[in-house]
Amino acid sequence: MSSDSGGTSKPSGRRSLSFLVTGTVLSQGIQFAAALVLTRLYAPAEFGQYASILALASVLGALITMSYQTAIPLAEDDEESRVVAWLAVTTASLAAAGITVVLAGSVVAGVEVLGWQPSWQHVLFVPITSLTIAVWGTLQYRQSRLSAFHRVALATGTGAATQVGSQIALGWLGAGAAGLSGGYLVGRLMNLAVLLRGAHLGRLPKWRSLLRSGARWSQMPRWQLPTTVLNLMATSALAPWVALQYGLASAGSFAFALQMLSVPAALVGQAITMILFPKLAEAERVSGIRPDRMDEYVRRLSSVAFPVFLPVLVLGPALFAVVFGSEWTEAGAIASIASPYLAVSLVSSSLSSVPVVKHRFGTILGWATLDTSARFAAIALGNVISSAQLGFALYSAVGTLSAGMYLAWTLHLSGASPFSPLRNCWPALPLAVGSIVILLTSRQLASLEVVVVITVVLTAVWAWVAVRGLMQRGPA
Repeated sequence: MSSDSGGTSKPSGRRSLSFLVTGTVLSQGIQFAAALVLTRLYAPAEFGQYASILALASVLGALITMSYQTAIPLAEDDEESRVVAWLAVTTASLAAAGITVVLAGSVVAGVEVLGWQPSWQHVLFVPITSLTIAVWGTLQYRQSRLSAFHRVALATGTGAATQVGSQIALGWLGAGAAGLSGGYLVGRLMNLAVLLRGAHLGRLPKWRSLLRSGARWSQMPRWQLPTTVLNLMATSALAPWVALQYGLASAGSFAFALQMLSVPAALVGQAITMILFPKLAEAERVSGIRPDRMDEYVRRLSSVAFPVFLPVLVLGPALFAVVFGSEWTEAGAIASIASPYLAVSLVSSSLSSVPVVKHRFGTILGWATLDTSARFAAIALGNVISSAQLGFALYSAVGTLSAGMYLAWTLHLSGASPFSPLRNCWPALPLAVGSIVILLTSRQLASLEVVVVITVVLTAVWAWVAVRGLMQRGPA
């Protein structure tokens, strides 16, 4: 099969996955190693301030593309895909320029928005970072459409190295939260430098072509845009809400915990999502999505998610305290609480492109609205009863339930039974539950050393089962 860009063959699913996993392993390995240094250079409160500013930039980065980039894999041919990519970049550029003017005017006039007073740091960082995030996401979709997964992998690794190198250097100089923000921006600019090569964007299309493309894909800003923003607000952009309820230090611990938990999710979930979206879109255009393949994806993703998050569930606080320092114990406790949600989310989010391919935008938006509202309410309820731990536990419970129900709906849309994963995993399910019970019981009754040994042994066994299953056959 040839690529859209003409003539070159597309890599197989297994080869594509190997490209992305290699790049992501490198990226996440670099970020994890750097975290050992960054947690000694920056305090939780500085992480909280950085996470809050980055949350604003991330939400704006999603808004200013109007979600047109989501249509890149759905376009009928390469020319339409190219025009859609330019449409997203042009919309983002114009919007970023407007945001700069508004923020600068707010600083000069001393205007507050809902009690928030922007500073010159926001003027310098937020618009350019928002634009960079927007273009970065657009180019990832474009390169994915062209099956250039090796370039996406290269961009991921080099961007991570540039980001953490800059953050460490600025931390040594005592830059505080601004060092974290500045390092993040430099890393994303490196991403763009790599992804621009081979994107085959060509010249900027005429305005008439951009307007026609915008009209054809008008369901993206109408339905997909609010969904994307709501999903961001419920996850990585939740830090400002956590800071409002529990303070900057807790917000920093929350953001850092999710960042560390995103390492395994990125290793598998994001890589598979990037591969599956264009493949599922193509399958839907040709003959429809095969239910048996969906069942297989769920089974194998579940087998990976279990051993990945099991150690964090059992050893979270102790693990974070030993690795990152005692002041990050709260982050470890949050990671332990959130691990069930992240495990289910790894499976659900990897297949979340199915409803998009099926054009179920209205239902997706309704689901995202309920999910985000419930998560915000969970965090707020913890503050009402003066228990941050309960707030984070409710957040995890809501996320786990929502991700599980969304996965069931995704399977239903593909023609598979929502209960097929339970049937397929039934022989292993009692053993998995038994492993969790054993570990949680030993945590209460045995010494930490004994718990660590038991956790390592059980995790190794389940990891062997997962790897054995994955090696049987790569993703289609």
